[in-house]
Amino acid sequence: MFFINTLEALFLILRAKILNIRSPIKIGFLRVKNEENTILPCIKSVVDMFDKIVLIYAECTDNTMDLIYDYISQNNLEEKFIIKKYPYKVFPPHSPNYMSHNYNYENSLAAYYEFGFKICKKLARFRNGFICKIDADQIYIPGAYDLILKHMTFRNYKYVYNSFGGWDGHVIDGKSYFINYGKYKNGRNGIYTDHCIIPCSLAKKVYFTMHINENVAYEVMHPYSFKNRFMNVTSEIMWFHFNKKGAKGDGLNKSLLLKPLNSEQYKLYIKYILPLLKETNSPYKDLDVKFS
Repeated sequence: MFFINTLEALFLILRAKILNIRSPIKIGFLRVKNEENTILPCIKSVVDMFDKIVLIYAECTDNTMDLIYDYISQNNLEEKFIIKKYPYKVFPPHSPNYMSHNYNYENSLAAYYEFGFKICKKLARFRNGFICKIDADQIYIPGAYDLILKHMTFRNYKYVYNSFGGWDGHVIDGKSYFINYGKYKNGRNGIYTDHCIIPCSLAKKVYFTMHINENVAYEVMHPYSFKNRFMNVTSEIMWFHFNKKGAKGDGLNKSLLLKPLNSEQYKLYIKYILPLLKETNSPYKDLDVKFS
């Protein structure tokens, strides 16, 4: 027993020394599928936030991947991106296969995400820093992760963080504009979610699994051992989320209606989001965004 404890102590000392020598790494984890309307403004909004971006894709039938590869080539970002294609068919969230439990693991959203997350974990090994899941239909506010990074370094990378966009995570779609994530007791408020920022030191104990209810299936990050270590430290607004269903066929679905933003959100939209939409010629540049 003494010998085993000594070995464990030596391993921890060696690991601490390695962590002190190697600089922290910030890893973005991005999954894409038919995201041509938002992929470029999304990437441009986060590319400076991360040291590495692990990007996985499956069954893209639009121009998404061509846009990504062109952007990377034009900006000499080959060293920043790791791009891998998932080799299996993936059932979408509303697939009846999930509800009937009639599917193989490799066809699940969880397996798809694990495929990419394992790459992230290899990059994170023996490093401080964090892994953060990015969504391709979200455009991020500059410095969105600054507050979390400050807390993460202060806490010596020992906590899992909730990266929802504050309690007013906001969604641009035809159904609802504001979603108060705080009202959810299961899956949306630090119990389990796919919007966590995982310190590299804890990444090996986190994995993706499926959460299935009567209507829809979600892939969720599941850090079972760290439920009590979640800290809801976020800025008020971290991103704007665009529902890609609002743009169909030859462009923007003009019947898409938005509820008004408040004045603060509208200013952020005009200052940070709209210029990226225009710069990348996204159909969303023509949205009639108003504020109350």
